[in-house]
Amino acid sequence: MSNKSSSLLSPTEIFDIYGIPIFNDLDRKKYYTLNKAETNQLKSYTNINDAVYFLVFLAFFKTKHSFIEFDYRDITAEIDYLLKRYFTDVKSQKNLISHINLPTKYVQSRIKSKILDLCKYQRFTGSVQKI
Repeated sequence: MSNKSSSLLSPTEIFDIYGIPIFNDLDRKKYYTLNKAETNQLKSYTNINDAVYFLVFLAFFKTKHSFIEFDYRDITAEIDYLLKRYFTDVKSQKNLISHINLPTKYVQSRIKSKILDLCKYQRFTGSVQKI
């Protein structure tokens, strides 16, 4: 007989593994400071939605070493910080936050692959399993 309320992980442990990281000012400075390769990748995005998604996913990946799914409504402080730090030339930033949208699934997948490459990780595939 199993206990439906039992779990291997506590709610705190589940959040630590799968939850959206909560950054303070020092964390933001640390995780959103880019090296040369990351800066070059950021500059390659012509769409602000893609660039913001890249920055958020990169910081979250650096923090948790996994891809943490999020909704932009849950990370407005991060978006505000990124707009002020990296997109100072964009006019009317206050209105821009409400217009930031997630990229298409295809673009999200490409961004995640680029982050894995930048962080020297790779996806687990059949070819990796054989190693």
